[in-house]
Parts: sequence; C-alpha cells; structure tokens
Amino acid sequence: MMRISTLLAVLILCTPGIHAATITGKVYTADLQEASSTIILVNSTPAQRVVVTNGEYTIDLGNGTYILTAIKNTAEQDFTDTVILQIKDDATYSYDFILFPTGNITEQQFTDIDDLTIPDEPAQFEKNTNTPGVIAAIILLIALTALVIYNARRSWKKPAQEQKSREPLSAELEHILNELEKQDGRATQKELYAKIPGSEAKLSMMITELEAKGYVQKIKRGRTNLIIKK
Repeated sequence: MMRISTLLAVLILCTPGIHAATITGKVYTADLQEASSTIILVNSTPAQRVVVTNGEYTIDLGNGTYILTAIKNTAEQDFTDTVILQIKDDATYSYDFILFPTGNITEQQFTDIDDLTIPDEPAQFEKNTNTPGVIAAIILLIALTALVIYNARRSWKKPAQEQKSREPLSAELEHILNELEKQDGRATQKELYAKIPGSEAKLSMMITELEAKGYVQKIKRGRTNLIIKK
C-alpha cells in the first residue's frame, strides 16, 4: 500500500442537508504565499484532477469520504499536502492547503489513489523501543519546523519606511496587535475573541480594518480564520 509522507488532517463536514457539497479554498506554500501551477487529485468516481493556476480552487463532491492531495513539482523540490474529507451534507465549505517539502514525488505515485487506506478513527501511537531512532526523528522534525517558521517570518517583514507611513491605530486595534505579538504573531479569530472585550461581530470588523491597513493577514482555516501579524 502506498504511503504518503505529508501532513494528514481529517475534516468532518456536518451541517444539515443531503446530496453534495462544494469545496473551495486556496493553496499556499510553507511561507504562506499563494501557490501557482499546483495539481489537486481527488479519489472520487470518476477521479478528479484539478489544475490550480492562481492559487484558488473549487471542487464539487457528493456525499462520502475522499482523499484530496495537492502536489507542486519544482526542479529543486516537491511539495504536497493531503486531507481526508468526510462529506455528509449539501453545502459550501472552505479548506486551504499548505504545501510542505516531501522529497521527490510525482503525480504518477498518486494515480492509484483508491488503494490508500482511509482510517475509521485517528491512529493510535504504538510503543517504540527504537529510542535512538525516535530521538533522531524528533530532532529532525524540530529543525524542519524552525526552518519553516524562520522563512515565514522573513516574508512577513516590511520595510521600515512602509511601517512609518501607516496611520495611527486606536487603542482597541493596538490591543489586537499586542495579543498577536504575545502569540508569536499568529492566532485564530476564536483565540482572539477570548482575549479581546466585545462581541464577535465587533472583533471581525476590527480585524477587517487591520487587514485593510496592512497590519495583519487573514486566512480561512475551516470554520475560523487564522490571523497573522505582518
């Protein structure tokens, strides 16, 4: 059975309705830039192959469980992200792919995608007596995570001149930026709501204002938004 070396997420879509659903979203690189020239493979019947040219995609699927894999091949490195979707309702949903390096992977490796095993429940960790191997894997994972965060932060930096040209902010907007700073520059809108006084609608309006002024970037993640300080 083919194994996929990538980040695997399970998204359960459950709102009232029947028949089919529309999945929309964007494809991002690891530094949160929109990815172009990407292919999304779906193990539907018949199988779907969606070419993403501008970073955005739309896929129609009936009820069922599907594996969606986004692939971007470059001369230096290949990138993928995989998600398992369980669709039960007729609605429109959003899911954004974030591509990470996965070695040399070709589209041909995903041709027989129906052979992939869809888990009924999250896998359980088994006891591993290979302690040195586990330690080495953990160190490698930490190093890769640090590299991704470093590259992402470099892309968020703005020239000092641009920072000076921004308009002064109200105390409430400064409060949101301070909370983001406390959480390493990123937090979900739900996490901010727990810290910022006021209603969800007011918080949403303030985040929209910060985004319009260039202070934050808002990315749709499932049923909430990921807010990133620029």
